[in-house]
Amino acid sequence: MTSTERVDPAAAGPEPGSVAFLAAYHAEARRRTEAVQARFAHELDLSYGAHERQRLDLYLPDGKPAGPVLVFLHGGGFRTGDHRMVGYHGLPYLEAGAVVASMSYRLLPEVRFPDMAADVEAGLNWLQSTLPARGADPSRVYLSGHSAGATLAALAALRPVDQEAPDHVRGLVAISGGYAFARRPDDETDRASRHYVDHLAGAIERVPDHTIVVWSDDDLPFCAPDGEALVEALRAAGGSVEHHLERGADHYRANQSFVEPDGEVALATKAMMGLR
Repeated sequence: MTSTERVDPAAAGPEPGSVAFLAAYHAEARRRTEAVQARFAHELDLSYGAHERQRLDLYLPDGKPAGPVLVFLHGGGFRTGDHRMVGYHGLPYLEAGAVVASMSYRLLPEVRFPDMAADVEAGLNWLQSTLPARGADPSRVYLSGHSAGATLAALAALRPVDQEAPDHVRGLVAISGGYAFARRPDDETDRASRHYVDHLAGAIERVPDHTIVVWSDDDLPFCAPDGEALVEALRAAGGSVEHHLERGADHYRANQSFVEPDGEVALATKAMMGLR
């Protein structure tokens, strides 16, 4: 186990999760995403399905063709979030030559959990057919996500249902996700869904080449036990897996060393992807 020492930028500010905190958090996300768009070629709001939430942004590196692809899924408790605000997560990987896709999906209450996992798989299928024309290697796809996005990324990587080429998902970075679904409210959960299991750690059907699981030392109560169970299950299945503890961070900042080019999780992710 490794850890990253950080000071939470929000520690002296508004209470995490408050209206004022979220307003500042989202404003910072927009600013950082706009900065990435100013540096790198991009294609915004591409449709991978008929629903208005089935959209993604693509970011393209400079002059490094046939690179790997990092797909990032936003958080938001399956109720909020937008691919257009989180493109900044791709900065370390764009700088190293990867194509980055920031993807949205349908939300509660329009659909129940985990039906939006079908959106992630539809987006991955769409990427398979369009990546070669954009200088990317569709056989080297890496899934990542934060919070709700980590849950969906883990489902798509470890229990593929409708993916056309699941073996092309080579690695997973799951940051502060929840992986025990039996505790979810009945009125928000489709337990008849083919994507549903009581606990993902007990129902892994595919092991990627490598998995990175992250949570913080001030995270939501379920993140550490769920993450520990997932790490143990992957190891028991013979998987290559590592855990990073983000110190000095709450749930909202558990992604901080993933988005810093020299951050511990970013360096581990780039190594997983074969990037420098």
